[in-house]
This record gives sequence, C-alpha cells and structure tokens, in this order.
Amino acid sequence: LFRSGDLVIIFSGNFTSGGAPSGWTLQDAQNGNYWNGIVFSKVLSSADVSTGYVGTPTCGGECVYSAVTMVGSSGSVLRTNSSRNDPGSSTVILAGAAASDSTDIVFLFGSNRAASTNTVNFGSLLQTANDGSAASGALYVLNPATGPISATFAYSAAGSGNYQIILVVKP
Repeated sequence: LFRSGDLVIIFSGNFTSGGAPSGWTLQDAQNGNYWNGIVFSKVLSSADVSTGYVGTPTCGGECVYSAVTMVGSSGSVLRTNSSRNDPGSSTVILAGAAASDSTDIVFLFGSNRAASTNTVNFGSLLQTANDGSAASGALYVLNPATGPISATFAYSAAGSGNYQIILVVKP
C-alpha cells in the first residue's frame, strides 16, 4: 500500500517523446528518432493515495514502464547519468554517476525498442518486461553502493534504439 510521503519513481522507454505528468518532477528525458527515455518522480500526497493510482503519459503503443516506491521515505534524486542510442546497440557502457555514501540507493534501468532480454552487469534485478514485439526493459537496484558507478547494459537484440540510466537516490 502507498502512503502519503512515499517517493515514487517511474522509468520508461518508449516510442513517443513527452514530459512528466502534471505535479511530477522530471528527472531525465532523452528523445530520439526511434526510441526515447524518461524518468519522473513524486512524493505522494494524501490525495494521490486516496485516488489509488497514478496516471502516466501515453506511449504510442511501444513502451515499457518500471516503477519503484521508497516506502516511508520522501527521499531525493541526487544525480543521474543517461544515454540514448539510435539505432540500438547490443552493449552500452554508462559511467559517471556516483553514490556518495552507503545509504544511497542506485537504480539502473535499460530499455530497448526490440523484443530482447535486457541485463545489467551488477545489482539485483527488480523488474523485467518484454512485449514480444518492439519494447523491452529491465530495472536493477544496487544497495549499498559508494563511489563511481560504471555499468554495462546488455541487450540480446540491438533493436532500433536504447535508453539507459543510472539514478542515485538518497532515501
């Protein structure tokens, strides 16, 4: 169950570019010809909780969403590092984000405009999705994490575009 004060972070790889829904904070957006990526977050209010759901932008039929909730924490996003590829690649190395202390939580999200198995070289898998046609994604978490983060995102099919992000959160 969601509670007022919980931090929700939504990750998306999609065919249609767009922004964060009203009332949400845009954390990252990468737009391209064939695949886009977006991350947005919100500390839930009592009104959000009583509604019982959150609305997300439409994605044009080819998309993948992953969401995490920091229960009991109105944490904050400290830093991000992301990239997007047109056309897609079977391997992308992303470096640069850093966790400052062992309480930081690092989320790693990779998405692909292809039916593929998506993996990251470290962390624990939280969610994976594959529509069997033109959208796939995977969300990993690394906790505890300190220092610079360098991750290899691997896609079993290169696809026509990738979006990947390293997102560091202070709970």
